[in-house]
Amino acid sequence: MPARRDIREVVDELLAIEKFVAGQPEWTDSPREGDKRLLCPLLVAGEVSDATLTIISYPRVRELSFRLILSYSVAIWRLDFVHDEIHVNDLDRPTGLPSGPFEQPHYHSWADNRRFSTSQKLPERLKNARILAPNIRTYANAFRWFCGETNVSVPDGGVPELPETDRFL
Repeated sequence: MPARRDIREVVDELLAIEKFVAGQPEWTDSPREGDKRLLCPLLVAGEVSDATLTIISYPRVRELSFRLILSYSVAIWRLDFVHDEIHVNDLDRPTGLPSGPFEQPHYHSWADNRRFSTSQKLPERLKNARILAPNIRTYANAFRWFCGETNVSVPDGGVPELPETDRFL
């Protein structure tokens, strides 16, 4: 029986190759009332892969709030553009990462969290994050930046629009 490939190398290769959104995904209700989710299957080398891009929108929150998540069975890269969560990095963090706590928009990269993987298992949580650069403060800018960092091609139709609120704020 052939040995299973090291899952860390599989993710490294996935991040290195260009990925494209498959089809025309549509916004659906998220498990939390009022939140919306856009789940985008990703094409790799022309075939639907096990990788997905998920956008979670919080249209009932007054401030611009959303998450961008690249998953390969679990999240491997995430951008949290939220203002109501405090993040503290793990003690086992790369040099240069703040210990925390911080509330600013931030991102959890594969490079900063790969250390929590084993050859056969990805981490359940992305424990380490970096504060998002201050020049990335719009959804479209953050989406394009995230796609550039994760090698996902921006869809032909452009940046997917966030849903509008269904309530008066």
